[in-house]
Amino acid sequence: MDIFNIKYNSAYQSSIQFKTQLTNEYTANEQRNSLWTNPLSSWTLQFEKTPEAFNNLKAFFVAQKGKGKAFYFTWEIDKGGDGQQYKVRFDTDILDFNMQVTNKNGYATFSLKLVQVK
Repeated sequence: MDIFNIKYNSAYQSSIQFKTQLTNEYTANEQRNSLWTNPLSSWTLQFEKTPEAFNNLKAFFVAQKGKGKAFYFTWEIDKGGDGQQYKVRFDTDILDFNMQVTNKNGYATFSLKLVQVK
């Protein structure tokens, strides 16, 4: 399995998800069953808009076939993380560089979301 080793500026945990099944098959009362013991997380990564960052991310995205293949991502401590490695995939099949211009000189960033898989 591939390892995501592309330089990113920052990452933040954008969601924590549980899976719960609702049923009222056997009784008239609604019952809730937790299907996952542990939650799954997602992260939003911010990148500097440079040709190098674009080309590296584009090549990795193509190699993973968008959200088709899982890979390992380490949420680095110096980027606000816990230093743990997670099995993730891209959240989308479309590589769309949503850009935010941060100053008058045209410096820009783009972000991308990763979701944890089991």
